[in-house]
Amino acid sequence: NGLSRLRKDNTGYDLKDRFIGAEGTLGIITEAVLRLFPEPRQRATALVGVESPHAALALFRRLRSVAGDTLTGFEFLPHFGMEMVLRHMPGTMRPLQGDHAYYALAELTSTRQDDDLSAMVLAVLSDAFEAAEVEDAVIAASEPQAAALWRLREHLSDAQKYEGGSIKHAVSVPVS
Repeated sequence: NGLSRLRKDNTGYDLKDRFIGAEGTLGIITEAVLRLFPEPRQRATALVGVESPHAALALFRRLRSVAGDTLTGFEFLPHFGMEMVLRHMPGTMRPLQGDHAYYALAELTSTRQDDDLSAMVLAVLSDAFEAAEVEDAVIAASEPQAAALWRLREHLSDAQKYEGGSIKHAVSVPVS
């Protein structure tokens, strides 16, 4: 029975991964355990131009050390991916002045009304600017602006279709 309520269960083989990887050839999933979270009351989203993957990782570490569990999204985008989205996807706009080698898209969310996530992001970005880890940044001032920033990331795969071959960008790596 793979319905353990443990957050991480390292005992024995992980049957869930075997079923998922077999694409339905080993059995049918008939039950699942869900972990539900309250809807966030507030959100702060920022798109940041950085010069290297190391700078993006430094920004991630800064955000995580200050924001903790409120850091709920952090995406890394290369320049060529951003350019393809801006070139091929209608309704997208360049959010930062100039070009950057890489971009980081960060989102903080909280279910508490009294957290000031925008101030938290602004403070982290100010420190990162002073440390020369960030070249430029924009913080969404509204939900539509935040959605527009996320659309830049979400359209990466679709934009690549217009260029020919497709390289997928949905890669997750563990953070050490």
